[in-house]
Amino acid sequence: MPPDLPGASLFLPHQTPLSFAPTGGVSHMPYIRLSIAKPRRGQEARLEELVRKLDETLKSQPGCITSYILRPHDDSGEIARIGIYENEDLAESAANNQSVMAIRSEMHLASEPGHVERAFFTV
Repeated sequence: MPPDLPGASLFLPHQTPLSFAPTGGVSHMPYIRLSIAKPRRGQEARLEELVRKLDETLKSQPGCITSYILRPHDDSGEIARIGIYENEDLAESAANNQSVMAIRSEMHLASEPGHVERAFFTV
C-alpha cells in the first residue's frame, strides 16, 4: 500500500473489517502464518483434533488477531491453518510457547512428512 493512503482494511468472513493505519510512513499490516499438513493413514481425526487444539491455544496468545482452519475442495486430505498476528515478534513468541511446541510435536507424529510451515509479511 502506498504511504500516502490513510490505511487499509482486511475483510474477514463473518467479522468486522480490521483496519491497519500507516505508521511512520509505512503501512502496518499483519504477519501471516500458514500451516498445511496431510494426515498419516488412520490419523485423520487425530490430526484434525490437534490442529483445532493448536488453533485454540494460539488464539489465546498475545498478538493473535484471528485464525482459520481450512480444508481444500479436493480429496487430498490436507488440513491447513492460517493465523493472523499483529506482527512478527508476537507471532514468534506465540510459536515458541511450550504448549504450542508440544502440540506441534504431536502433529508431526500424526502427519505425513513434508508438513508446510510458511510465514508472510507485507512487502
